[in-house]
Amino acid sequence: MLLGGFRYRGVDLQAGDVDPAKVPVLALATGEHLGAELQKRLVRYLEAGGRLLLSGRVPGKDMAGRPCTVLRDALGLKPGDTLTDADRFWLSVTAHGWAAPRAEIRVPKAQLCTPSRGTTVLREVSTSKGCGFDIPVGKGRAVVLTAAYRCDLGFWLGAFRTLGAAPAISHSPTDPGVFLLTTKDGSGGRLLHAFNVSSGYDQSFTVAERGRPLFGGERVRLAGRSAAMLPLGLTAGGLRIAYATAEITGIAEDRVTFRALGDEAVVAVEGRARCEGARSSYEGGRTVLRVRRGEFTVRKG
Repeated sequence: MLLGGFRYRGVDLQAGDVDPAKVPVLALATGEHLGAELQKRLVRYLEAGGRLLLSGRVPGKDMAGRPCTVLRDALGLKPGDTLTDADRFWLSVTAHGWAAPRAEIRVPKAQLCTPSRGTTVLREVSTSKGCGFDIPVGKGRAVVLTAAYRCDLGFWLGAFRTLGAAPAISHSPTDPGVFLLTTKDGSGGRLLHAFNVSSGYDQSFTVAERGRPLFGGERVRLAGRSAAMLPLGLTAGGLRIAYATAEITGIAEDRVTFRALGDEAVVAVEGRARCEGARSSYEGGRTVLRVRRGEFTVRKG
């Protein structure tokens, strides 16, 4: 979910029923045990129009080990064998429905189930039995994945897209490994927290929020296994920084010091601003500075 650009928060399922109007999509990892009341709440959530992504085994017992099949009965799933890749058995699954076309891949574990309705989107190769399902429940919908599917961003984004969820922040790296978050201060100024968790290669990418380009469409550069905090509409040192592809390293009266992440950094400031050695332009009440130094200071005026 992080690598896919989703913003999300935790939901306390023990606190009471979940309102689909406030939480339209709920993602939950499960195992064999899940409390009876929680199972009932999930069923009520689905029946009221909620959309659920369930990853893991379909629960069949409560937390005391007693049989409890409320959720799987509502989903219309009859669990069968759970297969693993042990003892030289190479467990594989194929993709169908909205998950296709996608190559057959290895998985370490899969709980095979027989559905009574809906669409099967993953099947185990040796048995052709399902281990991924798209199921209508009342006014809602559930995507249930009982195979330990790899972190294929296209697959998981497809699952969320099926449930009506879209990432708020998108980016364009050529290789996986970048994820982005934002934080906001009391006056609405923000920092984009950019992480490149891949090792051994740098990433250069553009960023968009709900389809709207950020940083004026400029590219952000991150070295492998590094992170950066980049300002967006942030006030610092008396300057209103519309955006910057460089990190802030120092703040003083009427000036801000930056550290570049690549060969060239771009800083856009509302109003007039200057920086020694920078290429400067002024349009629409904003100064855009292009700087080719590792560290530099932008001054007001």
